[in-house]
Amino acid sequence: MLLELKHIYKNYLQDKIVIPVLKDVNISIDEGEYVAIMGPSGSGKSTLLNCLSTLDKISSGSIRIMNKDISTLNKNELCQFRYEYLGFVFQDHNLISYLSVFDNIASPAMLAKENPKTLQNRVVEIARDLEIEDLLDKFPNECSGGECQRIAIARALINQPKILVCDEPTGNLDSKNSHKVLKILSHLNQTGTTILLVTHDAMIASYAKTMMYLYDGGIQTVIHKHQDTQIEFFKNINSITTQDSL
Repeated sequence: MLLELKHIYKNYLQDKIVIPVLKDVNISIDEGEYVAIMGPSGSGKSTLLNCLSTLDKISSGSIRIMNKDISTLNKNELCQFRYEYLGFVFQDHNLISYLSVFDNIASPAMLAKENPKTLQNRVVEIARDLEIEDLLDKFPNECSGGECQRIAIARALINQPKILVCDEPTGNLDSKNSHKVLKILSHLNQTGTTILLVTHDAMIASYAKTMMYLYDGGIQTVIHKHQDTQIEFFKNINSITTQDSL
C-alpha cells in the first residue's frame, strides 16, 4: 500500500465559525494506481487532494505515505518528502516567465544542487518523451497553452516522483490538447507512476483506473475500471455524476 488515509477530518475557521470540509474520509491507494477524484463544487475534492499531497494539514486522523505518518513531519522534513516523492501539476501551469523552458523544467532539481550534466541529460530525456525537446531554449510566452502544460508535467517529473498529483490539469486546454495531456498521464501510469487527479469531467476521469466520488465532504462512491473499456468506464462514471445531479 502506497497511501492510506484513516478517519480524515478537515475544518476551516471563518469568522470564528468552524466549517467542516472533509468528514471521516478513509482511503487506501496501492502503488501504480491512477485515481480520479470527482464531486460537485464545494464537495471537498481539492481540499482532499491538498491533504493527500501534504500541502494542507488535516484537522484530525492520519495520513501515511510510503509508510510514513506525514502528520509527524516538521516543515523541513515535509519539504524534503515532497521533493523526493511528489510531483505537482495544476490547472494553471505556473511556469516562471523569465526562465527558459529548460530552466523551468530543471528548477526543482537545481535547488537540490544536482550534477549539472546528469540534470541536463534528464531534462532532455523527459522533454523528448513529452515531445517538447525543440522548446527547451524558448520562454513560456513563446509556447502554446498545451505546450506549457506539457512543460509543467516535465517539471513535475524531473525528480522522478512516486506520486503525481494533478488538480484539473486540463482545465485551461482545448479538447485536442486535453487528450494529449491525458494520454501522457496514462503512459506515465503504465510505466509505474501513481497518479491522483481531481476533475469535474467524466471524460477526463475515464482515463483513470479508479474513480472516487465525493459528496458533502465524504467518499460516496468508488468504482474501478477493471476490464472495462474506456467508453464503458465513462458511461459508469456518467451514470453516477448524472444521478447525483438529479
